[in-house]
Amino acid sequence: MQGIYRRSNETRVLYESVVESLRPKKNIAAKNRIDKKIAQSVKTMLNISGLPKGLSVAVINGIVYIKGKVSSLYKKHLVENNASKVIGVKKVMLDGVDVKSKARVTDSELERKIKLYVGTLLGESKRSVLVSVKKKKVFLKGKVTKRAHIDDMIEFASKQPGVWHVYSDIKVDEKAAMKRSEKLQKLEEKILVLFEGAKHIVLNRYGNVLEVSGVVRYPFDRGLIEKYLVQTLDVTKVVNKLIVGH
Repeated sequence: MQGIYRRSNETRVLYESVVESLRPKKNIAAKNRIDKKIAQSVKTMLNISGLPKGLSVAVINGIVYIKGKVSSLYKKHLVENNASKVIGVKKVMLDGVDVKSKARVTDSELERKIKLYVGTLLGESKRSVLVSVKKKKVFLKGKVTKRAHIDDMIEFASKQPGVWHVYSDIKVDEKAAMKRSEKLQKLEEKILVLFEGAKHIVLNRYGNVLEVSGVVRYPFDRGLIEKYLVQTLDVTKVVNKLIVGH
């Protein structure tokens, strides 16, 4: 066997797992020994990842059973992802992991906080996504122009203390996304015509925030283009990443 492993104990676990699988008659004692080593590797992985130390780990035939409490759904996902990285793990069972937060947060407070985030993220398009929270379960429904926005909203909601599950029924509006990209592309072309010092311009919009990057010939072009964008588009902030080059 050849390969690169991060920890020496993982090498031993892999070797013993392969040897056991090749034997005609499996030795129960050897299998139990391998499961114990896998369990120890999982505990080590969870600890170095900064996850709760009070989690109990048991392994039976390569299947990991984890019990305990975490403060958010996001951390529960981290437990599963990190445990799955350990060599020899066939499956991770999290039925025994409960999401419980010390902070007492009501459904209405969670809903308000998530709605504020969605509003900041989507800006003028915030009405395209509906947010509701019932019994610590978050429901997201609507349309967005970027797939990344879906991931951002789900991740933010899952990080909130006490949230048990996030249900997403958000789709990407392909037509709106295309229309939006065409609008920014035309504006990029217009800037290159209006400003002689503009050599390369790229625009990206994140809700009410616009990011402009690229290359201009003179330092004063940076300020002029930024002012033009503020006056042209309905944005609250322009992040200026333009650099001066020749």
